[in-house]
Amino acid sequence: ITTILFQLDLKNRLPEKEQQYLEKVCTYLAKSVIYDYEGLNSFNYSEISNSVIFVAFKITEKVYTSFPTKQLVNYFSCSKTDRDRLTP
Repeated sequence: ITTILFQLDLKNRLPEKEQQYLEKVCTYLAKSVIYDYEGLNSFNYSEISNSVIFVAFKITEKVYTSFPTKQLVNYFSCSKTDRDRLTP
């Protein structure tokens, strides 16, 4: 999860307060997922990580209405080549 958040380059995309809140929500959700051993074995780790991050985006969007969920999801879901073109 940390790797994905780093790849999104959130330090340059979000205010520090929103970034810290997002990281806390991701940590909380990830810890919650660990306690469901059966569910943890039903999916691969990248699917779980992506799901945790998406849910964290949606929670953060509810707290900070200016949070750019759509932009971050679009950026994350496109290929590396496309991301290079989108990055200022």
